[in-house]
Amino acid sequence: MPFVTEELWQTLPKRVGEGLTPDGKARTITRAAYPAEQSAWRDDAAVTVLELLQEVTTTVRTVRAELGVPPSRKLTLVIEGASAADREVLEAHAEYLRRLARLESFDFADSVAQHPDTVRRVVGDMRLHLPLAGIVDRSAETSRAERELGKLAKQLASLNGKLGNPKFLERAAPAVVAEAEAQLEVAQRRREQLERMLAELTG
Repeated sequence: MPFVTEELWQTLPKRVGEGLTPDGKARTITRAAYPAEQSAWRDDAAVTVLELLQEVTTTVRTVRAELGVPPSRKLTLVIEGASAADREVLEAHAEYLRRLARLESFDFADSVAQHPDTVRRVVGDMRLHLPLAGIVDRSAETSRAERELGKLAKQLASLNGKLGNPKFLERAAPAVVAEAEAQLEVAQRRREQLERMLAELTG
């Protein structure tokens, strides 16, 4: 979408004479050299803000995906132990956080009592609490996680057997071995996620 690129380019700081049209009356990206990185363009404060928003949003979205919460269902988030700086950032960007994480509301607390129907995650020094009573069917999600763990156990046994076979390692192309190793790593991470989820559902 060149018109979007043009619009973004127009907002960047420019050097003298950069991107000028032949008549010298306008600027356009189509007349400019490919830009080199300039330290003046970097906004470390903005990067810090974005990273915090991304981490909180991603954490909430991951919980939603793991427990099968539909996008249409908005959640309530309670943030425990946020520093004054983090709280200021999140409050200043509350609209974006609610929209991106699909939240009905979020609030802050110095201390939150644990509840069996609340999922907890850690982001930096903060603890995120997502009450899911009446939203997640614990029995159904427990069964689903157990079924997936059963399938993963077979997959992991197969991959470990393959990678533990000297003949496979000798004869297989390096790319094939690398692919099997990558599959093993993904399966191990997924198993850890499911085991954590089961502990929360049955705890």
